[in-house]
Amino acid sequence: MHVRLARLSDVSSIYRIGRNDFTDENWFTKGVLEWTIKSNPGLCWVLEEDRKILGARLVCECYGKSVWGWLMLINKDKRHEHLGTFLFDETCKLLKKKGFGRIVTDVYTKNTASVNWHRKMGYRKLGLVKDWFDNGKDAMIFCKDL
Repeated sequence: MHVRLARLSDVSSIYRIGRNDFTDENWFTKGVLEWTIKSNPGLCWVLEEDRKILGARLVCECYGKSVWGWLMLINKDKRHEHLGTFLFDETCKLLKKKGFGRIVTDVYTKNTASVNWHRKMGYRKLGLVKDWFDNGKDAMIFCKDL
């Protein structure tokens, strides 16, 4: 199992993994995934085993030494095997080598599994945004120093 940079040819696999989680999200499209990989060279990765993509982490450059942890996905059949933690740890090391010092991200407040996971991974809550993306869902904003 290894982490490698995402390629445009990975978009369909990343989309297949994520569409189970984002069924009611209009923004989650192959086009958005493709744009993110193109626009953030060297900041998007996949977790791969035997040439099969098991997960992805897409990060966007924010400002200064900070990045926005935009998307983290693990294949539904592979969850609870600590693959998310492995992908997170590996990509944090790579971000630190690139000179970044902080990751900022958002998590819907009702996604308790994700909120708890982010806390477990050392993120701290910065604040709460009501009606995030104008869809009626509130989100917590988290950050983690690398």
